[in-house]
Amino acid sequence: KSESLPHSAPKSCPTPEVDTASEVEELDIDVSPVPEPDIRTPAKLQVFIARYSYNPFDGPNENPEAELPLTAGEYIYVYGDMDEDGFYEGELMDGRRGLVPS
Repeated sequence: KSESLPHSAPKSCPTPEVDTASEVEELDIDVSPVPEPDIRTPAKLQVFIARYSYNPFDGPNENPEAELPLTAGEYIYVYGDMDEDGFYEGELMDGRRGLVPS
């Protein structure tokens, strides 16, 4: 009888573990810019909404794979400052990261 108890306990554990993992993944997005205390100025995080749809493969870009395709109305996390080419490092709500135009 004592052998049947450990078998029934692990059967109920997988569901909470899956829920906990998905919650941790969501938190990673919000927390990721925080652990950079070595830099003099703290990482700057902004949230933008794309005004227009943007497909990096439609233009004369040298490296369109490094850029994120955008859909009008989509939220974008933007990290840091704009680079010399007018792009920011960004992240979409689904976790994809890349360059986004200013």
